[in-house]
Amino acid sequence: MSEYQKDNSFDLNNTSAYKLSIQISLDGFSFFILDDNNNRLLAWKKTTVTISNENFISRRFTEWQESEELLKKDFRQVEVMYFSPQFTWVPQNYYQKEKNYRLFETLFPETESQKIISVPATDYNDRLLFAVPVDLTDFIKQSFNNLSLNHPVCALLKGLEQADSALDNCLTVWIGAKDFYLVVKKDKKVQVINVFSYIAGNDILYYIISALKQLEISPNKSHLFLSGRLDKVGDLIVKINAYFAEVDYLGPNKELRFNPENVVIPKHQLISLF
Repeated sequence: MSEYQKDNSFDLNNTSAYKLSIQISLDGFSFFILDDNNNRLLAWKKTTVTISNENFISRRFTEWQESEELLKKDFRQVEVMYFSPQFTWVPQNYYQKEKNYRLFETLFPETESQKIISVPATDYNDRLLFAVPVDLTDFIKQSFNNLSLNHPVCALLKGLEQADSALDNCLTVWIGAKDFYLVVKKDKKVQVINVFSYIAGNDILYYIISALKQLEISPNKSHLFLSGRLDKVGDLIVKINAYFAEVDYLGPNKELRFNPENVVIPKHQLISLF
């Protein structure tokens, strides 16, 4: 087990006053511990692993969690964010809890070993349905108290809602190691929520431009917010700047403090803190 980075004020005996945020994806695992009353990031760690598919993610996460003694502490609140490629957004008027599985089976036929999670997607009571392996869900529930499960799309929607833009057309992208999430708002209304696989940065630009073209949105009249593993996409940032009216990074709405101050925290990667 490698050491985590920690704030000078982090009290290992006071974790019951802190919030724990965990990210789970095929790219690896990470955790963040916050004193959210004081907007202070107290500890964090990212472990990069290569997991070929979801069939192995439960075993790998179990091994990781059991190796991290800090995660066995009690916390005031625990949020686990699972990066599931299987999800769908359901507007409030069409959401019926008893039909969740039927809807999901229509979109994603192979869901027998998956638990369907339903969470609020926006302030307007829209819902996001996403799939988590049953054995992973069971292990998480056994391991943590005061638990909530969430999906990165909800964080992106929240981040985009809080982002400061003078333009009516906004979009945000979260870039992972192998895929990226895209959320597009036209005239301040959500029009696209999707996930795409990519090989190179040009693929990302292609999918973004294609989505905007279908919505008849001009990139040079749009505000793009970037987040995630921007180190994975080479010179994509330079190319994007040539297309869009405004380009910014998307990060937590509140300014997080961390001591020592010389530690560089890539805030556009902290999706679970949006």
